[in-house]
Amino acid sequence: MWRLALVGLPFVLLLIIPGLVNGQILMVLARKFRHEYDKADNIMQQAISSIKTVYSFVGESKTMNEFSIALQGCVNYGLKQGLAKGIAIGSNGITFAVWALMAWYGSRFVMYHGGKGGTVYAVGSLINLVGQ
Repeated sequence: MWRLALVGLPFVLLLIIPGLVNGQILMVLARKFRHEYDKADNIMQQAISSIKTVYSFVGESKTMNEFSIALQGCVNYGLKQGLAKGIAIGSNGITFAVWALMAWYGSRFVMYHGGKGGTVYAVGSLINLVGQ
């Protein structure tokens, strides 16, 4: 079944590259999300450590506004992170396309060249598993 493997091998890149790209994007977004969350954490820690001063100068609303603004950055990066995860899950559709190609070519191999169905299935499985 080397011919079937040779047909499916270039498509392994279609399975690997989106995974690597999405992984890098998610790591960058997680780092930025953590940075934004640290900003909000610093505001909260400062307010708690000087609660008497904040209360005596009626600074609760100012502190809450600063905290809300800092958390808005977290919300924005969280939405981007969700979109990136959705794209990553959606790119798994490529796996089905590769399976379809391998099944079609394998069936042609079985019908016209005397291949065996189990071998076709094994080669198709290996191509898809290597890509993931």
